[in-house]
Amino acid sequence: MIVFLWDAGNAHGVTDDESRARQAAGACLISGQATTARVERAVTVLGICTLTTCYQRTGDGWSARRRDGRITRWQKFDPAAS
Repeated sequence: MIVFLWDAGNAHGVTDDESRARQAAGACLISGQATTARVERAVTVLGICTLTTCYQRTGDGWSARRRDGRITRWQKFDPAAS
């Protein structure tokens, strides 16, 4: 299953929708709780030994910043920078 992990400052979460992840992270930017935010696509992985689930990041995602009280355009991660 594909999920979207988001983080902005001390806030973070998981959703099944990219748009909702950007909205949640963006709300933290607009409120001043964070100056940068990231949204990254991940897949749910079942652990073999413990039968627990976890998220494996795909490296595919977007970042944004707060500038003058507004959100800058969401920009795709640069794979070469990872």
